[in-house]
Amino acid sequence: MERNYKNLNLDRAAIEELTQKMIAERGYTLESFDDVPGTQAGKRVVFGHAGKNFATVDILFIKGGVSTIKYLTGANRELGKELADYLYESINPAEFEQVNLVLKGFIETMLIPVLEVTGEEAHIEINEHSRDKLKTVWKILSKEYQDEITVTLHNSTRTLHIQGRPLSCYRAFIFNISELLDLAGLEKVLIRQDDGKADIVQQEVARTHLKAVLGDAYEKIHQSVEKLLTSGLCVKLAAPELPDYCLLLYPELRSIEGALKDKMKDFGMTVGKDGFGEFFEHNNGKWELNTASAAKFPNIATTNVIESAYNFYNRERHGLFHMEPIVDASRMISDMKHLMTKSTQAWQQIKSLYSI
Repeated sequence: MERNYKNLNLDRAAIEELTQKMIAERGYTLESFDDVPGTQAGKRVVFGHAGKNFATVDILFIKGGVSTIKYLTGANRELGKELADYLYESINPAEFEQVNLVLKGFIETMLIPVLEVTGEEAHIEINEHSRDKLKTVWKILSKEYQDEITVTLHNSTRTLHIQGRPLSCYRAFIFNISELLDLAGLEKVLIRQDDGKADIVQQEVARTHLKAVLGDAYEKIHQSVEKLLTSGLCVKLAAPELPDYCLLLYPELRSIEGALKDKMKDFGMTVGKDGFGEFFEHNNGKWELNTASAAKFPNIATTNVIESAYNFYNRERHGLFHMEPIVDASRMISDMKHLMTKSTQAWQQIKSLYSI
């Protein structure tokens, strides 16, 4: 299988040592180990041996703490690939993936000393990102190595959720928290894998998150809607790396559809197999309730909620469910940030619908 040298979880602090070790082991000569020319952060290695062209290998430091290795730059690509493979093989197989761990049995008084000690590392900065009665979120980041992790403490379940890449911030945090863990917990953080009960823990975490974003409306949502949103959040919170994220917005769109149909039924409008069309009309680029339908709602605030939810549902569903005649021009959701922006907008629509 062909290797992909992009966005690797290389330990940046160990790159020079690993490079010198390989060159010494194989009897090569190191000409230089310097910064990459220009504005791109990273290191350039020039090395070789007598009688052959020298190799040039660039290790580019990418935002988020990952690194990309380029060995095709120099005159000896075959030799350059040796170093690229050596660095690649220094990565623990578990470190090719994102960390997504849940640890049980934590409260804030236990966690604060760990955060304080971790923050004493010269390259690490810790910020309290958000706090409410259900959870507290901290961002641990390294300006030097450009990586970060998110640490979330869920108060009601006493669970600690750790997400990010297993790079410098993860290593520092886990080193300091390890003394609080039993053998099973220590094994979990070292191999970065949840045990067989992880799916249950994930549902607890997802529900806690859902309660936080929906507020009082959480207690009003239908059981099927709760299942849809919880299932979707279990995947979203795992932050998988995917080529496209459209499918992960489907639970929210189905939930909006169900909530809309339920609320309209409460006011005497049953949405049948032909859909919402008979109740709405398109004016000035947006969908509005027609006169007869609008008259069935008690006030303008309620019609605004219904219209806002339907416009979001119609726009997103049509764009994501249907392909264009030029297939590769069809709409996609290319990254997790875009997905979470759309999901947050959808949760607000659901919250508003269940607040009617």
